[in-house]
Amino acid sequence: MLIIISVLVKCLPRAEPKIGIGTNPLGRVSVRKREVTFTKRKFGLMKKAYELSVLCDCEIALIIFNHSNKLFQYASTDMDKVLLKYTEYNEPHESRTNADIIEVRPGPGPGGGWGREGDAQTPGAGLILGLFG
Repeated sequence: MLIIISVLVKCLPRAEPKIGIGTNPLGRVSVRKREVTFTKRKFGLMKKAYELSVLCDCEIALIIFNHSNKLFQYASTDMDKVLLKYTEYNEPHESRTNADIIEVRPGPGPGGGWGREGDAQTPGAGLILGLFG
């Protein structure tokens, strides 16, 4: 199984989804807070990628460019091999963008929940994801 995760971090105007109960809407924060938030969330994302690779025995490549185009990457194996596998993959696969995630909105159900209109209450992912198995 191969999972490619690519994230381009840019500060763009967004809708106002909420991450959890009682949290503030997503939006731009001060420069210092943005740097701290980026560092913490980047580490959390890399930790989740590691956990997914170990628990599900899959290959993961994570590529992040920050607002000043500095590159950060994580790969569960060799990044070049994973990217080569990605570029040679021709089958249909799951792919998400920010626009897909903005469509996710708080819905009815236990605890408020997250869901797409007409879908079961399932949380969305906040990144472009290609899943290969």
